[in-house]
Amino acid sequence: MEQTVLNQRYELKQRIGEGGMATVYQGFDLRLNRRVAIKVLHRHYVHDPDFLARFRHEAQAAAILSHPNIVNVYDVDQDGDHHYIVMEYVDGVNLKMLINRHSRLLVATTVAVGEEVARGLEAAHRVGLVHRDIKPANIIVTPEGHAVITDFGIAKSHLSTTLTQTGVTFGTVDYLSPEQAQGRKATPSSDIYALGVTLYEMLTGRLPFTGESPVTVAMQHVSAPPPPLRQFNPQVPPNLEALVLQTLEKEPHLRPASAQELGQKLRAYRVLADQQTLATPQATSLPVRATPALPGEAPGNQPGSYRNGEDRSPSLPYPVAIRAPHHPGMAGSHAGGGAGGPMGLRMPHQPAGNTIPPPRSNVSRAPQQQGIGCGILIVGMLVLVGVIGLVLAFSSGMFDSMLAGFDDQETRSSLVLTRIPAPTGEPTALPLPTPTLTPTLTPTPTAVPTVVVPNIIGKTEQEARQLLEAANLVPVDGGVRHDDVIPAGAVVEQNPPAGTVLQLAGADPSGNGDEFAPRPEVTYLRSQGPAIVFLEVPNLTGLHVDHARMQAEQTGLVVETSEEASTFFSEGFVTRQEPAPGHRVRAGEVVHLFVSVGDRVRVPDLRWMSEEEAKQRLAALDGLFYSWSDMQGPDKLGGDYYKFSPGTVVSMEPGQDEWVPRGTGITLGVREY
Repeated sequence: MEQTVLNQRYELKQRIGEGGMATVYQGFDLRLNRRVAIKVLHRHYVHDPDFLARFRHEAQAAAILSHPNIVNVYDVDQDGDHHYIVMEYVDGVNLKMLINRHSRLLVATTVAVGEEVARGLEAAHRVGLVHRDIKPANIIVTPEGHAVITDFGIAKSHLSTTLTQTGVTFGTVDYLSPEQAQGRKATPSSDIYALGVTLYEMLTGRLPFTGESPVTVAMQHVSAPPPPLRQFNPQVPPNLEALVLQTLEKEPHLRPASAQELGQKLRAYRVLADQQTLATPQATSLPVRATPALPGEAPGNQPGSYRNGEDRSPSLPYPVAIRAPHHPGMAGSHAGGGAGGPMGLRMPHQPAGNTIPPPRSNVSRAPQQQGIGCGILIVGMLVLVGVIGLVLAFSSGMFDSMLAGFDDQETRSSLVLTRIPAPTGEPTALPLPTPTLTPTLTPTPTAVPTVVVPNIIGKTEQEARQLLEAANLVPVDGGVRHDDVIPAGAVVEQNPPAGTVLQLAGADPSGNGDEFAPRPEVTYLRSQGPAIVFLEVPNLTGLHVDHARMQAEQTGLVVETSEEASTFFSEGFVTRQEPAPGHRVRAGEVVHLFVSVGDRVRVPDLRWMSEEEAKQRLAALDGLFYSWSDMQGPDKLGGDYYKFSPGTVVSMEPGQDEWVPRGTGITLGVREY
C-alpha cells in the first residue's frame, strides 16, 4: 500500500505477513514510541458493512484480554478505506514453520506449548470469546520458548462470514471442529478440538485428517475416527496419546470440559514427567547420615556407605542426580512418588529434613531372639554413651591428654569400643570399656555437599561457562545442533537439566585425604540457528488466491501477490506464479502469485507529461481513450501550482495504477496555460 502513516500515528515499516483477510506490517507507534504489528484489511472487505461491524466489534472485545499467552490488541480504527488493528509486536517463529522444519516436535515441547495455549484460551473463554481459528499458523513461539496466540477477533468474524457463504471455513478446514463443519455454532469446545488437532500435528508431523478437497476433510472431522498417534510416532506416551484423542472426540461433551481442564491435565503430565527425571527438589536435601539399610539390603550396598571396613566407594557414577532408596509399603507418600519414585518430598505429618524409615512390624520373637535384641539394644546404648563422651572430650580439650601416651601409629588410629559378643541366653550385665583397651576412633559420616545445576539455556557460551564454573561444575562442550528459536551460538540444550542436584567433590570425612570424585560435569550444546530445509513449490496456478495462499503457507512458504489483467482467468484467481511448480526452495522463502483482476486495463501515470504527450500515450493504449482536459489554476492546485509548467498534466481521473474496465475514458488535470 502507498500510505505509510495511518491517522498520523502508526507508521508502516515493512510487510511481515499476509493472510486471506489482511496484510500484517511491522509498524511503529509514533505517539507512544514503541514497535507494534499492524493488520490492515484487504480492500474487498471494505465494502461489506456487516463484516466491518463484526470486525470492529470482535477486535474491541479482544482488546479487553490481557494475558501472557495472547497477543495484546492496542487499537482498532480506520484511515479512509484502510481498516486496521494495532497489536503487540511479538518476536518469535510461527509454530507451523517449526513443524514443517522438524517434521514433528519433542513430546516435552508439545506439552509445554499446549499447556500455554490452553492457558490463553482459558482466559479468552472466561470473558466469552471463542477464537474459532486455533492452528499452528496462529501460534507464535518466542525465543524464550513461550507460546502466544494471535488473530483473536479477526478469526471469529472471518469464520462467521465464510460459513454463511459456503458452509466450510476456507483455509482452516484442517483444524475445523465437527460442529463447525456441520454449520453449528462454535463454542469453547471447538477451540479445544482445534488445539487437539494442533497437538496431534506437533507430535506426529501430520494432520489426523487429509483429503483431496476441503469438503472431504470436513466430512472426516464429522464422522471418521482419528488414527492413533503412536501409529506414526511410537515415542508418544500412551497416556498423552489418550489425552490428545479425547480432545478429538466428535461430541463436545466428551472432550475436556474446559481449556482450564485441558491445561491442568497437560501440566499434570509435565510435572509427572519432570519428577521421573529431576533429582531431589532444591528445598530439601537427602540426609545421608540417617539413611538406614533396608530389609534384605546389605549395609554396604548403599551409595556412599562403608562395606566391611573398606573406604567410601560410591556405587553411582558422577555426575549423579540424587534419588532416595525405595521404601516398599511406605504410607502417605506423595502422589506419583510410589515405588522407585523421586524422594526428597515431605511426607504428611513428617518433619522436614529427616527421612523416617518404615515402621517394623510387631511379630513375636523366640526367647533367644529377644535376648539377642536386648543385648544389641544395650550395646547400642553404650556406643551412644561412648560417642557422647568423645564429643565432650573433644570440646573440653581432654582428648589431647588421652592420646599423649600413644605412639604415632596409635594416634593415627581411631577410638572404638570393645566388640562385645552377642549373648546366647538370657541377657547378662555387660562389662564397661576400660582405659587399657586399644583406642580407635569411629568415623562419623558427614553429609555430602551438593549443588543445584543452573539454567544455561539461551545463554551465550561464555555466560554459560561462567555460571557453571561459579557453581563448581565442569562445563563440557557437547557440539552443536540446529534450533529455530535459540539464536546461533547460544546454549540450546544441557545435560543434566537445570534444577538437578549433583554431589560435589570433597575430602573423605575419614581423614584419609581421598576425594569423593572429580567435579561433576555439565554438557551443553550450542545452537546453529534454523536448519536449512528445502521444499517443493506446489502448483498454485488456477486456484483462487485464498486457497492458493492457504496451500502455500501450509507448505511452509511466504506468499506475496500482485495484480494483472487476464482475459482467461476470472477475478481473484492465480494466473501464474514464481517460482514455477516443482522448483525446490528453502522453507520460509517467498512464492509470488499473480492474481487476475479480470479483463481490465491499468491506468498509466501520465503526470509531468505535456497535455499533447498524454493524449498520444492514451491513443496508443488498447482499452483506454482520452476524455477531456480539466484546466486547473492556483485555486485548485494551491502551492503546487508553480511546481508544474503550463500545459503539464498534474492528475488523472481515474488515478494512476487503478484497474478499470476496458473502454474507460480518462480525464486529464492540466495546469492552465
